[in-house]
Amino acid sequence: MDQASELDVDAFFDAALDLLCIADTSGNFLKLNREWEKVLGYSRQELLNRQFITFVHPDDVEPTLETLSQLRDQKEVLNFVNRYRHKDGSYRWIEWRSVPVGNLIYAAARDITDRIATELALKEKSAHIASILKASPTGIGMVVNRVFVDVNERICEMTGYSREELLGQNSRMLYPSQEEYERVGKEKYEQISAYGIGSIETLWQRKDGRIINVLLSSAPINPENWQEGVTFTATDITARIQAEEDRRKYEQQVEEHKRLFYRETIKSVTDGKLDIALGEDVQRYYETSELAEDFHFASDAWRIRKIIETFCRSKGLCDEPLGLFITGVGEAINNAIKHAGGGTIRAGILNNAVWVGISDKGPGIETLALPGATLRRGFSTKPSLGMGYSIMLDVADRIVLHTESYGTTVILMKNLIPSSIGLSMEELLDTWDSIV
Repeated sequence: MDQASELDVDAFFDAALDLLCIADTSGNFLKLNREWEKVLGYSRQELLNRQFITFVHPDDVEPTLETLSQLRDQKEVLNFVNRYRHKDGSYRWIEWRSVPVGNLIYAAARDITDRIATELALKEKSAHIASILKASPTGIGMVVNRVFVDVNERICEMTGYSREELLGQNSRMLYPSQEEYERVGKEKYEQISAYGIGSIETLWQRKDGRIINVLLSSAPINPENWQEGVTFTATDITARIQAEEDRRKYEQQVEEHKRLFYRETIKSVTDGKLDIALGEDVQRYYETSELAEDFHFASDAWRIRKIIETFCRSKGLCDEPLGLFITGVGEAINNAIKHAGGGTIRAGILNNAVWVGISDKGPGIETLALPGATLRRGFSTKPSLGMGYSIMLDVADRIVLHTESYGTTVILMKNLIPSSIGLSMEELLDTWDSIV
């Protein structure tokens, strides 16, 4: 090789970003470029005419000698990786591509230490994440366009499907209906758009057909691009939902027992005049209703009084019994306006008696407050119909009271056959005048 050609080769070697070398099949470096000095810390003079096996990590000596044997047999070696000792004692990972020509080896190599370190870090991180996914009592997974791309073992336990059966499938397979699938997608992804995370309770159908209650929480990996995937957690809340339902039923039973006790007690104390009734008892009266009027303000009271008074007269109730009865009706209307913002009044005839019912949509009377609300003169609880049942008891032959958390209905009845009341209009305050 003439001097000009040798200079061209040297310039080419030193301009390369990769590690370039010429070695012989005995394992000696013959020519190296400058990049070797940067990667291993040795000068080229320290590396040249030395067997490169002396720089190889002890664990890599055997595979390196096997590779050298292949090169002696004139076989190309591609993507071989071993470790070379740096001058500071550390080791660098080197990836080789080598071509034999007679007893010479022409090779290009690359320092992949950083890549190996990154791969090891990712492997450790993946193992760490896999350990969390496996140990987590919560179902964890990832979807892309609502298609499963990863699920942990807990998801498989919850659904009864294997990992292989779930991956690549649309999550629609877990929903008992298309409507529920669409509802969850719409509500959850609206939450993600607004808050970055979405949570919703839904139903999943297991492989065996059993329905379970599930709490789903989801968040996108990249809020700017949901196509990269959405991670989710799924918690089986079937037991919690069942416990809540059992507790609700138990509390309902306790409430019903309390109401029954108070119903019988109040009915006994009032000689049967006041009945704490069920909803169907009220409906029996309302099926015979001949009029219905809404009222909301104190200014409505006199209009309602005139309507009720005219109705009662038309049914044969008049004179002092009518005046007393209208006073009781006024007390019920007064309470509905003050404590529930008004309501609806109805009237009709049942079992030879005129009845007038006042219904409101207030919070009702609590069970424990029923005795005081109905039997104690002047008792008042703001959230209830509440005040003055003693007045109503004085002027009506019978009262039916139905109260729930969503409203109260009180029905006053007056027999068309006269009965002895023991009161006169002079003895009873007309509460219509108190409606303000």
